[in-house]
Amino acid sequence: MEPIEQIQPLRRDVFIVRIWREGSAPEWQGWVQHTRSGESAGFRNLNELLAFIELRATVADLTEPQGLR
Repeated sequence: MEPIEQIQPLRRDVFIVRIWREGSAPEWQGWVQHTRSGESAGFRNLNELLAFIELRATVADLTEPQGLR
């Protein structure tokens, strides 16, 4: 069994993602919100969605206090 100091806390982030198509357009578009910060953005492709999520997850890693939840 590992000593308590070596156990890493479980990291979780929650994002709300909405996607839709306008009329008969073949492309999906959407909106995403990071629930902890309240930041949100629209996106027109998967790369924009992933960039938003990756940035918030990286910032959370740098600012998240360590410890058990």
